[in-house]
Amino acid sequence: MAVLFEKLPDEPIVIVTSLGQINVEMMLDIYRRIAEIADQIEPPLYRITDTRQQDTNFADMMGIIKQASRGQPGTTTDPRIRHVFVGRDKFAMLARDAYANSDPNHHAVPVFVTLEEALTYIRLEISRRKMAAPEDYSAEP
Repeated sequence: MAVLFEKLPDEPIVIVTSLGQINVEMMLDIYRRIAEIADQIEPPLYRITDTRQQDTNFADMMGIIKQASRGQPGTTTDPRIRHVFVGRDKFAMLARDAYANSDPNHHAVPVFVTLEEALTYIRLEISRRKMAAPEDYSAEP
């Protein structure tokens, strides 16, 4: 049982890959690490949770979802963070639905089959946000 954690260089993207059985304590550590990164960058931070190699029992899954919905920094209710899941397993689908219902910001939680699809989606979202942002002319030469 392990959780791999990767912050992509020069992008506001973190990939969290769950391997085997995970539990609430492991997710609390992930939330803490996500919050630390979110504190250091301009929002939003995109978190990809890859559950394709995860095998979590129902009790742990419900505990993780309960913790995520408590409004703590780094969780799915943190308004600085956008969440994306990779996987079609029961955890990805249940977590997506539970997070979407408990998110006070009402952000969609997309689920993709591959990591490449998730990264493409996020990079398009980042491009859209940049195009929609007004130009800052305050620092003219």
